[in-house]
Amino acid sequence: MCRYISKHLSKHLSNHSAPSAGFRNTDKSQRLISVLVITLAVFFSLKAESASARNGLIFGSLQAAPTVGDDIYKIGASALIGDDATSVYGSFAYGFGMFTEGRIRFGVSDPDRSGSDPAISIGAELKYQFWNYSENPTGFADPLDLSLSGAFEFASYDPFSITSWSGNVIGSRPFHNRRGHRYGPYGRFNARFTTVNPAGSPAETDIEFAISPGFYFQFSPHLTGQVEFSFDRNTGIAFGFDFGPF
Repeated sequence: MCRYISKHLSKHLSNHSAPSAGFRNTDKSQRLISVLVITLAVFFSLKAESASARNGLIFGSLQAAPTVGDDIYKIGASALIGDDATSVYGSFAYGFGMFTEGRIRFGVSDPDRSGSDPAISIGAELKYQFWNYSENPTGFADPLDLSLSGAFEFASYDPFSITSWSGNVIGSRPFHNRRGHRYGPYGRFNARFTTVNPAGSPAETDIEFAISPGFYFQFSPHLTGQVEFSFDRNTGIAFGFDFGPF
């Protein structure tokens, strides 16, 4: 009897000694949710302390987490309509590798302030994708696409200019329709240093934060549309189209 109990107990313990792939994926999803919850908590706590910030982002994100791909490029046309400024701009994205992408933006931004005129605005961003979602995972699987990026924005209004240096976390989850076109939600968390340089006055630098949830839809293999909401000092809505890849 003792040998019987010992045999079955050993078998039971061996069956539960190694977690299955499903458990590993569940644990990874739970860690992701925890990170997102902590990020949101830090965002809202710091947002309350940064009430002195006066300027929002010049450009919208309007991109999911995946990069364009190695030696591939896309061009885009976009607009951001905010309560502090409205921007109309174009973009060019190029893939330096399978998971590395560079993007430049160039357009016109019109601040909603008396005495300020529309001005040329420029931006640049370098993005790296470190999570890659797979619909048919084997073993460990990433629960979504996730990227990090560093970005620069500049606009020279009259009588002041704005310069921003920021870091972004971009996440998205792809789906496919019956035609095989991709669509899905995405979101960006932005933290940045913004410097306002008024004419004839000392420059001021603030730490600012933004969250931009959005949705993208692939109309054809070479046309993708995006729409997003920007919760920022320049709260508003952005929309645009990407043409490519080429």
